[in-house]
Amino acid sequence: MELQSFETTNLKAIGEKTRAINPQARVMFLMGEPGQTPPDLLGKSATKTFGDFMKPEGLREIRQFADVIGPSNTDLIPRKPDGSWGTPTTLITDAHEAGLLVHSYTARPENYCLPKELREGGALNARNPKGMIAEVKRYLDMGLDGFFTDDPALGRLAVDTAG
Repeated sequence: MELQSFETTNLKAIGEKTRAINPQARVMFLMGEPGQTPPDLLGKSATKTFGDFMKPEGLREIRQFADVIGPSNTDLIPRKPDGSWGTPTTLITDAHEAGLLVHSYTARPENYCLPKELREGGALNARNPKGMIAEVKRYLDMGLDGFFTDDPALGRLAVDTAG
């Protein structure tokens, strides 16, 4: 079982109770864009953004109430303005050092969801299974622990052929 939220307050309150009932349950802090503030922290005097939580000290704080973080794929490897991959971040390594697992979102096989270098000819909305598998494999090679996908069969292929 996994409990997920983009907010901290409910994870702190419900996560501990959930783990008491089911010690195998995982609590996941889903992460929005780095410049956004978690909804439950809006209007607070000491507001933190998701980007603040993605830093080593923020990840250590998350570990107090969660087991897993759920950033977007572009938090792992940002995209340049032309849609190509930028420089990978240290988010996975930093999260692991804080004792957190990392499950990113969302692997999709449409060209427009993929970095420019993995897109195949055709329309931006064309399905590109090979591109999605290559993208997921790159994240897995970086140490990603899990991922959300709209196409579980392709996700399984990426896992089975990774490494």
